[in-house]
Amino acid sequence: MTNFYFDPDPNPHPTFVGFHGDTHTVAGTLGVEPSAGVHWEMTAAWTRTIGSFDVSQLDWRAGLRCDVGMHGGAAGVEFRQVLYGEELGLDDFGAEMLFVYWRQAW
Repeated sequence: MTNFYFDPDPNPHPTFVGFHGDTHTVAGTLGVEPSAGVHWEMTAAWTRTIGSFDVSQLDWRAGLRCDVGMHGGAAGVEFRQVLYGEELGLDDFGAEMLFVYWRQAW
């Protein structure tokens, strides 16, 4: 994402604004149900962009969900980590998140 300021040109001409290059993403998920009502899942996605700027991002998560009650309720916990790196830049960051949730199916 970039901030641009455009000054109206009385003689407009085509201008390339943005990104030139290739982006590739590889993602996968492994889910296991060790017993009825218990679901464990791990997902990872890696994205690499090469071109007018080079960036990479790794996003992975692991979670455990248990069905609760007879009316479609489920309680769960999920850990997620996102790592973003920009080559030759200062925009590297990482985040770790922990979610505790209740899900209700209607």
